[in-house]
Amino acid sequence: MELKRILKAVNEVTLISENDILSKNRLKEIVFARHLYFYFACEKTRYSLKSIGTFINRDHATVIHGNKRILYELEYYPEVKHIVKRIDFKLKNIDDKWLNYHIINNNINISHTL
Repeated sequence: MELKRILKAVNEVTLISENDILSKNRLKEIVFARHLYFYFACEKTRYSLKSIGTFINRDHATVIHGNKRILYELEYYPEVKHIVKRIDFKLKNIDDKWLNYHIINNNINISHTL
């Protein structure tokens, strides 16, 4: 999977522009989107931490921190799980309307849909 595709999926779900994610801006919403990019880049690719960071002008330590932050938030915040699920489905080309319907009706089982 390509890093550009991950960046685009994060952009589409969070509605934070790719330019904002690439910027030095430290607004909470933009940093959160950036961390989501780091999380998916680490989970879905075999790129090195340095390569992942270099793609958006950050170093490897920032990638580690962002990835750990999302892993922590996944454990304690259900809304983050929902966002991660939407990005994951976006990366797998599954329609948002279908996903929202099944999440609202609490009858989604990812293992059976993929």
